[in-house]
Amino acid sequence: MTKQLGHFELHLVEAMAINSQRQAFYGQKTQGKSKWLSWLLIWSERMTLALARYFDKSARPFNERGIAVVEADFVSMADIKPVETAPIYQGIATAAQRKQVLMWLKQLQKQAKPALKQGNYQQVADLTAQTLQQLHDYEQQTACHYAMTIHLLESLGFAALHAVQYIEQDAQVESLCRRLVAIQVLLLTGGIFYDRLAQPCHAQGAGILFNDVPVIPFLTEYHALKSHPSTLVVDHSGLLN
Repeated sequence: MTKQLGHFELHLVEAMAINSQRQAFYGQKTQGKSKWLSWLLIWSERMTLALARYFDKSARPFNERGIAVVEADFVSMADIKPVETAPIYQGIATAAQRKQVLMWLKQLQKQAKPALKQGNYQQVADLTAQTLQQLHDYEQQTACHYAMTIHLLESLGFAALHAVQYIEQDAQVESLCRRLVAIQVLLLTGGIFYDRLAQPCHAQGAGILFNDVPVIPFLTEYHALKSHPSTLVVDHSGLLN
C-alpha cells in the first residue's frame, strides 16, 4: 500500500517535481543563468522534507479530530502559472532596494516574536498583512519581482491567521501552531537571496519563481475575516467559508 503523503510534504514533493521539469526551459531561456537557482530550489526543498514530515506527523491527531492545522496551511501547486508566462516586471533590484526589503522583514520578525510569545496570532497576521502590502506596492514602484519573499510572507500569514481558528477549536493545538509560525518567522529573510538570483532571469523574460510558486490566498482570507469575523471557519481544503 502506497503511503499517503502529508500536506506539507506533498507541497514540497510537488515543488521539486515542477522545478525539475522546468529547469531546462528556464536554462535555455536564460542561456544557463537560471540553472544554479533551479538546482538550489530543488536542493532546499529536499532538505526541508524531514521538517515537513515532522509537522505532518504532529498534526495528524488534530486532523483526525477535524482540526486542519498544517493540513489546511499549505496550498496545492496545481494552479501555478504556465512555464512560458513572462514576468510582469523585468527589473533587477539595487543593493539599496534589497536593503529596504530586508529592513521591512527584520522589523516584522522583531515585532512578531513578542506577539508569538504572547500567543497573539492575530497580531502576527496583522503585521504580515501590512508588510505584504508594502512589498506589493514596492514591486510596482521598483518594477522588480520578489516572488519568493511574497510566497514566504503569504505562508506565514496563512498559518498565523488559521492558528486563531484552530486554537478556538482546541487550545491544545497552540503548541503546534506556535512551532509552525515560529519557524516561518525565523526563515522569512531567506527569500531575498532567491529573489536576487531570479531577477536577472526576469530581465531575460524567464519567469522563474514568478511562475513557480502558487498564490496563497492569505490577504483574501485576512480581509474576509476582518469583514465577517463570526462566519469563518477553517476547513480541510485550506479555504475559509
